[in-house]
Amino acid sequence: MPEITIRSTVQNQAVVTSSAPVTVSPPSFTPVTTGWQVGNLFMKYLVLRISGTISVTLGGGTLSVNQDGILRFIKGLIFGTDLHQNLVDNVDGLTLYRMLAVSARQNGYEVDISSTITSSGNFEALIKIPMFNSNALRAEDTVLDLNRAQPYIRGVWGTASDFGSISGGTSPVFEVSALNLEVSMSYIRGPFVTTKAGPNGAMQTVPNINAVKPNFMPYWFNQQVVINSTAKQFQIPGGLPYGDRIYKKLFIMQRDASTLAERSDIVGVNDQDRLTLSLNGINIVDNEEWLSIQHKNQNEYGNATIPAGMIVIDFDEPSNDGTGYGARLADALNLIEGGQLTFNLKIDVTNPGTGSPALFIAGDCVKAIPPAAQTTRAE
Repeated sequence: MPEITIRSTVQNQAVVTSSAPVTVSPPSFTPVTTGWQVGNLFMKYLVLRISGTISVTLGGGTLSVNQDGILRFIKGLIFGTDLHQNLVDNVDGLTLYRMLAVSARQNGYEVDISSTITSSGNFEALIKIPMFNSNALRAEDTVLDLNRAQPYIRGVWGTASDFGSISGGTSPVFEVSALNLEVSMSYIRGPFVTTKAGPNGAMQTVPNINAVKPNFMPYWFNQQVVINSTAKQFQIPGGLPYGDRIYKKLFIMQRDASTLAERSDIVGVNDQDRLTLSLNGINIVDNEEWLSIQHKNQNEYGNATIPAGMIVIDFDEPSNDGTGYGARLADALNLIEGGQLTFNLKIDVTNPGTGSPALFIAGDCVKAIPPAAQTTRAE
């Protein structure tokens, strides 16, 4: 049947000042019942639009504006359902923005405040999160089934200092005076159809949504590793998570753990800085130079998509036809089963001695759908 796409919106508003973070309700694991479409349908993608206003009183001072202020202001995003649990698992705005630029070939949309404002300025970011995987064996393998599941979303916000600051002046004011989170969803709505033998033996078309029942669900995560010293082949404490996911892409980003600003002075400072990714002692990435991986990524995805402090380890590399899509999901790094494993990342790091240097290690993955979310619809 032709696809039918419908949209719905959930809005939550809050005011946040420069003195304390504010969380926009609903909190995680608290279902949202207003505005979400559920039932006999699949979610194709989720669009988040975060917008608001900064109020400014210079008082004779000078305003300095941070790069990527709106994305750094988004300290964490959580999206999931009561049956699937978290699909976007507390990933900050800038990390998610970079991941989607590679995984979904999205340019994104980001508007920061201007350095010339004198009374107020607006900010806005739009983040589109796909719920399906073009590399899957079937296109519907990771589409989000909302037959019985109730979605929830939570945003954890920072402060006005993420956008910039005012130096000097008399009683300057710099605060977030308005904040809005708008959520849009695009769905494929059932019933879906298949064919089977009718009472007289002739084949006929009948509704049967089980014919396109998803096998997996998308999963996005991020973990932070603070760098306290310069070390050759520094091993990420505790290794990387495994046992419940298939890795499509692994992102390693140099960031400041406090401000979330991007950096490029932690790895790759020396031309010979290298990294090794191993599974049960077998190297998947075998002592390869950071700059070599980074330049390969830039060749595949473009310089603007891959900043100086980030690399991507691809388990479903782009194809040669220019589409950006490569191997099937079945060919990605499957760590759903396998018992006790050692999944380690070792990397040459430098402690630059300023700020809070850290590595953000993020994954674009899929997980098996939990039993509670595996539904069967009657024909």
